[in-house]
Amino acid sequence: MKNEEAHSVFYKKLDEISQATNVSIPDQYYRTAFHTCYKCNKEMLTFRWPEDFIFGPRISNDPQRPKTIEFLDSFNASYTYWANTCPYCNSLQGEHYINDHPESLFFSHHCDGVSEHKFKSDMMKIANEYLSRLAEGSWY
Repeated sequence: MKNEEAHSVFYKKLDEISQATNVSIPDQYYRTAFHTCYKCNKEMLTFRWPEDFIFGPRISNDPQRPKTIEFLDSFNASYTYWANTCPYCNSLQGEHYINDHPESLFFSHHCDGVSEHKFKSDMMKIANEYLSRLAEGSWY
């Protein structure tokens, strides 16, 4: 499978989930992946962003912010922060579950900056991670 064709598989998956959840895929700043909600077990888009990804001041007034990123209290973390939420059951998807869990497409991935080039580079890395897991048969 050619590289462009392979990456279209990843973006097609994102688009399918976007359509099902009515959550738009940003074309800048917010890196996009997907996972299964820990509570309702439905697929959802997840987002990561540069700067201080928990308390990032930019996202508070950002009209491009996906509607599933909300400023919430976390019982487990004992503080309030910007977090991904499930579009189906509204459950907070914790920082550890989205960013630090080995099954996350964001695992060990850090956003490299805010430029268009950095955004595209990060999205390529996330797509490559997904495709690598597909090839290994280690993705649901």
